[in-house]
Amino acid sequence: MDLTSFGVEKKETTTSEENNELQQVDSESLSINFDTIKENFSQEKREVFLPWFMKYQLDSLDKLIETKEIKKVKEFFEAWKKKDSEKDTKVAQKIRSKGLLLVGMPGSGKTTTLTLFGESYGYELFEMNASDARNKKSINEHIVDVIKQKSLFGKEKLLLIDEADGVSGTNDRGGLAEIVKLSKVSPYPLVFTANNKDSDKIKAIKKITTVVDFESHSFDLLEGIAKRIFDAENVSYKQEDLNDFIEQRDNADIRGFINDLQLASVNQEFNIVSFDDVELRTYTKKIEQVLEKIFYSYPEDSLSSSFNSDVNLDDLLLYLEENVPVLYQGQALNAAFNELSKSDIFRGRIMSRQYWRYLVYVNFYATFGISQAKGDQQLSKISFKKNGRILKKWMYSNKVLPLQPRTKIQKSKDEPLKLIERLSNIYKCSVRKTRVDILPYLVQNWKHDETFRLNLIEELEMQPNEIKVLDEWR
Repeated sequence: MDLTSFGVEKKETTTSEENNELQQVDSESLSINFDTIKENFSQEKREVFLPWFMKYQLDSLDKLIETKEIKKVKEFFEAWKKKDSEKDTKVAQKIRSKGLLLVGMPGSGKTTTLTLFGESYGYELFEMNASDARNKKSINEHIVDVIKQKSLFGKEKLLLIDEADGVSGTNDRGGLAEIVKLSKVSPYPLVFTANNKDSDKIKAIKKITTVVDFESHSFDLLEGIAKRIFDAENVSYKQEDLNDFIEQRDNADIRGFINDLQLASVNQEFNIVSFDDVELRTYTKKIEQVLEKIFYSYPEDSLSSSFNSDVNLDDLLLYLEENVPVLYQGQALNAAFNELSKSDIFRGRIMSRQYWRYLVYVNFYATFGISQAKGDQQLSKISFKKNGRILKKWMYSNKVLPLQPRTKIQKSKDEPLKLIERLSNIYKCSVRKTRVDILPYLVQNWKHDETFRLNLIEELEMQPNEIKVLDEWR
């Protein structure tokens, strides 16, 4: 085998050696010219083999496509830039009073965005994974010293707590709580990232930060990324094919999106891209994406959008119950709630009979049914909200808890009588009759007769929570 083109010099051999069928090759028999190898594999040639997400990784803030999410991040850094300057304003002070929380799945661009802003605004990035923030002691070891000390390079510091929702609720108790306290006294900007914005583990952080959603990137952003790469690679494409390609894919995972673009361009030597040859990668859809398809696309698309989804159907029904009246009107509203009721009926049959084959009907009526109910109506864009009925029922149940009789377990433990039971003993009737027939009239006397109120409190030895129930009773 001739290796001279790779910088390997051919060693002179004797005639007897040439006649040997087998020759032993050792390290000394090969003289490698590394300069020639480096020349053959120049930077330009190596980039041909790089994945596009690495090749076109942004290296300056100027190349970042400005979206509404990026504008929020920019406002945060601009506010910190104005600190201790004559240009400082109350608006900037308000922004600085909170940290920044970027939420989105891995690959959505959170860390890249922060790194670019940090470099552009002259910050030294101090990054720590939230798994290191296990308790108060570890926080003091990792963060307190950073907050107290100046940078060795004369720069301002940017504190990044990565994957804040990855902290264990048991082993790491107290870690994030301590960070929340430190954020209020930190002289440097504090930024968090999280993969799931609905995680209970970051509730405390969301209260003291400005939340920036990286979970759902706009169509325009993905189109801009695709066009920028195709122009650089001299790849031809059809606009309508690119539109379909973007709409079918997860709009949160930018890294995965770029990988799919490169896979679609495997025949780029012909200067054309083949979108049809790329299968959809497996990913889970967020509930907002499913709702977008239900309300703003064809019924067939809404049905398919629920496949390969981690959306809980109970949550979906609550979202639909809340947002259908906002978007639909007239006959469309009636038709939509008719479809929603059918979905709920089959859901009830699943619960009562444990026959999960009915799940397909729950899904069909909740997606296809409600989507086709809109007819030709042009729906306006809204921010989807979850129905709070379940939460309200839970709050109401807690509120009127003193008006509920004791459970069997509470009676077996011989716990004290509840208010409604004590009233029942006074009026010599059942608990239900007391609550339904007597309590409404009793409350009227309670509110308008102070003497009656004081006597009842004394007679029943009422507790503050019981008094509050009757005071707020309607």
